[in-house]
Amino acid sequence: AMHSSIDGKGFPVKWYLRWIGPIVIKPWLIKGPFPAGFRLPRGGAVKLVAANTTTFDEGMTALLAGIERLGRESSRVSHPVVGKLTVLEWDQFHLRHAEMHMSFILPEDAK
Repeated sequence: AMHSSIDGKGFPVKWYLRWIGPIVIKPWLIKGPFPAGFRLPRGGAVKLVAANTTTFDEGMTALLAGIERLGRESSRVSHPVVGKLTVLEWDQFHLRHAEMHMSFILPEDAK
């Protein structure tokens, strides 16, 4: 998602989501909580999701590269659902997105 917000590698979105996105969806994507369970369209998952064979070290390297790039580059593309976002709004989106993923982490003894 970090690289896609700069490079524009989005996914196809149904017209009605693009229509209601800026009004209904944008507020909770920016302010949270970011909902778990969203399913990317078929073509989107292939383009945007890391392969199951990604190691922890590879994933951390990619995450750190994305964070560094967001700090270095100031241009952003439109979000595929909610449209144009400022850099600050994109940053909030990325924080809410990461917060959602981090919520899945459990202590070792909780498994």
